[in-house]
Amino acid sequence: MSLFKDIDIYKAIIIGALVLLPVGGVLVWMQDQEVARAEAQLAKARQRGGVLEQIGTLDAELATIQRNTTGGAGGERHLLYFSRRVLETTGNAGWLGANDFEIGNEESRRVSALKAEDREVDLSFRDNRTKKPLNLPRDFISALIFNCESQSKTWKLRELRIRNADEDLETGRGAKAVPRTVDDIWSVEKMTYVRRQPESRGR
Repeated sequence: MSLFKDIDIYKAIIIGALVLLPVGGVLVWMQDQEVARAEAQLAKARQRGGVLEQIGTLDAELATIQRNTTGGAGGERHLLYFSRRVLETTGNAGWLGANDFEIGNEESRRVSALKAEDREVDLSFRDNRTKKPLNLPRDFISALIFNCESQSKTWKLRELRIRNADEDLETGRGAKAVPRTVDDIWSVEKMTYVRRQPESRGR
């Protein structure tokens, strides 16, 4: 006890400060290191292609999926969506008139193993005057497929069957002689798009 007998309150404060000051310094240094690491991670996240941009992209994609799968009149949505894609692809090329294509109703197909249902839509192309199938350039068909898929996170091509316009000539069913080459013009026999959504309640 004689060691502390002559220590008054002021000396105790000074001694305590001398002991705690290095400890406090270490704690402040550690806190500074944590702040520096956090700022580095935040700067990295703000970079192009960083976490914040990825979160923003995912948020936009989720919003698109939600608009395509919930709420509103589904029939009107898919008719408007595919009509826009067809007309955008046609552009000024004049491959199709506004009434030369037809978009079917959404047909539901249950996917029991995944507890989901597929919503299918058929696109067909016929001359509005003659009602005969239209022969279309392959470039147009490819561009339409790209536009329909690139503008949506939900609609995907499920089935495509096309027939070359000169196929009858090649197989001898036509009246003309078999041509040495065939034109890159095709008739779309089947074009089906599908989107998958959770199975409706009550099934």
